[in-house]
Amino acid sequence: MRNVAITRHVKVTGTASPDDPGLNEYWTNRATRQGKEFFAKGSNLYQLATRQNWKCPVCCEHLFNEERIHTHHVKAVATGGTDNIDNLSLVHEVCHKNLHLMKCKHEWQEA
Repeated sequence: MRNVAITRHVKVTGTASPDDPGLNEYWTNRATRQGKEFFAKGSNLYQLATRQNWKCPVCCEHLFNEERIHTHHVKAVATGGTDNIDNLSLVHEVCHKNLHLMKCKHEWQEA
């Protein structure tokens, strides 16, 4: 017997469309429910997502909007940062790249 949990697909209600501004709450709740199933409850990633209200701090979009998610160190490990949850944030992969591009651009302008 296998120990693989069965995850059922939840159908979209009626004719709900992500383009309908009146259904923002429906789509936010749906994405949050997906996130709660993705991360193990009680894990650091689950706690981090909850602390961030399930949103990317860079673009303010929901973490679960079909983009890849990256764990970002607020203070880089190379400069003394740690893997402590207080030094981490969950961001979209593209947002993570933009964070580092902006840092490089800022450092270049100061030089």
